[in-house]
Amino acid sequence: MPSTKNTPTNYLRDEEMASGSLTSSLNKTPKDLLTEVTPTLPNSVARQRSEHRTGSTYKGIPPLIHYVWFGGEPHSAAMQKRISKWHDLMPDHAIIEWNESNLDIDSHPFMKRMLEAKQYAYASDVARLLVLRDHGGLYLDTDVRMKKSLAPFFDRRTLWSFEYDHFLSTAIMGSVAGHPLITALLAQYDEMVEPEVNNVIVTKHFIETYPKFRLNNKEQIIGGDIRILPKEYFILPSFRPGKNFSVHLADGQWRKKNGSMGIGTIARMILGDVLFFKLYNLQMGWRSDFPAMEKARRIKGRSSAPE
Repeated sequence: MPSTKNTPTNYLRDEEMASGSLTSSLNKTPKDLLTEVTPTLPNSVARQRSEHRTGSTYKGIPPLIHYVWFGGEPHSAAMQKRISKWHDLMPDHAIIEWNESNLDIDSHPFMKRMLEAKQYAYASDVARLLVLRDHGGLYLDTDVRMKKSLAPFFDRRTLWSFEYDHFLSTAIMGSVAGHPLITALLAQYDEMVEPEVNNVIVTKHFIETYPKFRLNNKEQIIGGDIRILPKEYFILPSFRPGKNFSVHLADGQWRKKNGSMGIGTIARMILGDVLFFKLYNLQMGWRSDFPAMEKARRIKGRSSAPE
């Protein structure tokens, strides 16, 4: 692992949390952070791109943690606490917030349009891909509660997780800079008119692009450099705490709150997180079109195989 000696301290300490805003604690720009952290990487971003093009065996995801926060709203105390925990568990990773002040909003028409419409979640779908394409590292949604360091899974060029049994998550994504998978996903937004849920875009791309990909919620290594983990590792709580490295709280922080509790919230309170999400996982499977799409792909593959 890289040394922490020159790692930027772009994170919250306990005394900073009491002051309110994470943004107020940042005294360095993302450019400064990226410049400082580059000497501690096994290879610079530019060299990663070169080695990827020439087929090198270098696989490490660089020690950068990115998150996106559009709209300028203050960070909640809970969000600040989660980000501070990221640093506690991964202290040799620079943590960088991306927002309207440090992203080139004009660089992508769809992102700009979503920001103008205050559709921040859709704008962040593009922003996270831009950041991973240009810099590499780990992207986290701000409602990810980390329990253990995720670094043990950084040995491949790109890292993914199931959200439920029948589609992939976009709350946690890791990659080296310039990975063709990230570039291909980003290209889907180039001509996009109406927004689409990013889990759908990613899962569909995997089904259509990677014949060996399976909707089975099992660990998979595709093409030697794409790692996919079961949902219990990064996303959902489990009765086996040893599996849980993080949990995606899915609290919809960009949605407007009206103070009322829905049926799902009440059911979650009664059942507890593990049982609630087991039932919700079944419901999502019944509603998903992806199993049929995957089955059709396999049938087509068998029929086109040479005898």
